[in-house]
Amino acid sequence: MNLRIAGFGISELIPAAIGNLSNLKTMEIYCGGYIPGGYTSGTAPDTIGQLNKLRFLILEGCYFSGRIPESIANLTQLTKLDLSNNAFNGEIPSSIFTIPALRVLDLSFNQLSGPIQEFNQALSQLESVDLSNNEFSDLASLWRLKNIDILLLSNNKLSVMDSEDLHGNKIYGQLPRGLSNCRSLEVLDFGSNRIVDIFPSWLSGLPKLSVIVLRSNQFYGTMNDIDGDTKSELSGEIPQDLTNLTFLDVLNLSNNHLVGKIPQSHQLSTFDSSSFEGNAGLCGPQLSDLPCDASPYDPGVTNKHKSSDHVDVVLFLFVGLGFGIGFASAIVVKWGQFGRWISATARASRT
Repeated sequence: MNLRIAGFGISELIPAAIGNLSNLKTMEIYCGGYIPGGYTSGTAPDTIGQLNKLRFLILEGCYFSGRIPESIANLTQLTKLDLSNNAFNGEIPSSIFTIPALRVLDLSFNQLSGPIQEFNQALSQLESVDLSNNEFSDLASLWRLKNIDILLLSNNKLSVMDSEDLHGNKIYGQLPRGLSNCRSLEVLDFGSNRIVDIFPSWLSGLPKLSVIVLRSNQFYGTMNDIDGDTKSELSGEIPQDLTNLTFLDVLNLSNNHLVGKIPQSHQLSTFDSSSFEGNAGLCGPQLSDLPCDASPYDPGVTNKHKSSDHVDVVLFLFVGLGFGIGFASAIVVKWGQFGRWISATARASRT
């Protein structure tokens, strides 16, 4: 038995007797959207937890307030739970994360808060979690979800690095190395925080990661950091391995401290001078005024190069070099007079 309803104000039609529909497998109710500060229709009926054959539960935009019914954890066959665009508040019952069949959880655009209490991550089969646009302060218990593909936590009140941290929070410190446990993670957004850390080449150990957003933070390092080295500024030669990235469609290494010859094989030879200009020690056919045979680069040019007060860099980096992962990322970097990086962004595509 399936129940699908859409329309404004229909949440008032969900009685407690809904729990008597014991054969219900799908319950999809779209109520038109909740306006913050507006009318609410009360709490969701706790009797929903009696629908033990339910596989899909969607109560989207239905004006519900109060706590999420703990009885939902009794729905052992549930694979998708969507309670987005309501006015639910308080903590999430941690037992929801261990519903054995649950793969997709969307609780975005509510007023949920507090930490998520510890639960047995080994029991969770969650692949997609969206907790964005709430008031969470600590989501550290999510780091060990092994099957996560998508984790969306933007616009919360996360403030310390032992918690989950994504776009639009006030995260400071380093990226939590616990992310290395998220082996199925595909999309990761840390944009617009206060992170100060070396560029996270260690994320190359996540085989499914395809998109990273790191803009508006303070990341630092060199091109060699891709291979695990740690230095103080973005400099050095362009790695020959970049020529293996035949799927690159954008490359901009301009206004940096790069030196040496521009590798010419495969994809790198297709980019024009705008991708490489502004590097005093770089030479190659793309830079007609600085061919390598006419003006050999000075290995010490990096130390002689005077930094401008404001430098913009867009850079595609092969994070998986040496790991055979096939992972590319683009970074937008800005740093000021003292070499402090104040912005980084990354996006990636897998072969």
